[in-house]
Amino acid sequence: DLTLMIKGKNQLGVHGGDAAAIQFMNVTDSGRLVIDSEEPEGELKLHGRNGPGIGSPGYNSAYTKNIYINGGIIDVSSDNGIGIGSYSTTQPSEIIINGGTITGSKIGSNVSNSSVIIKGGNIRNELIGEIVIDGGFVQGMIRKLKILLAIQFIKQT
Repeated sequence: DLTLMIKGKNQLGVHGGDAAAIQFMNVTDSGRLVIDSEEPEGELKLHGRNGPGIGSPGYNSAYTKNIYINGGIIDVSSDNGIGIGSYSTTQPSEIIINGGTITGSKIGSNVSNSSVIIKGGNIRNELIGEIVIDGGFVQGMIRKLKILLAIQFIKQT
């Protein structure tokens, strides 16, 4: 597992090639990339050229699984349109968002069986793939396969 703790204002970009700004290729399904913030104001701005801001390289068959975002203010972008996930044509992605504020490009993958699971946070991106929303605030276009909204009701006694 790899944990990235955001502190202060940070910026990272890739200006050529297919690499992601933060590259995570999980071919064994056992590792996790966890992004969190020590402070509510921790900011991370990421840009990929042909690859995503966070995920696997552009046009590659690598997996982008087990990416967890737990906190921070994260702005992701890419010239190919995928901010978090993979532009792969063969392998699905799996991104779990538990908190934080995320803005910028699309989250997910163009491949079937890709999933974006949102349990919390403030998401202002386009979402693609199989989307599960179980909390948080989502503002943006939701596109592609299927959507599951988990709505919680509070019973007062």
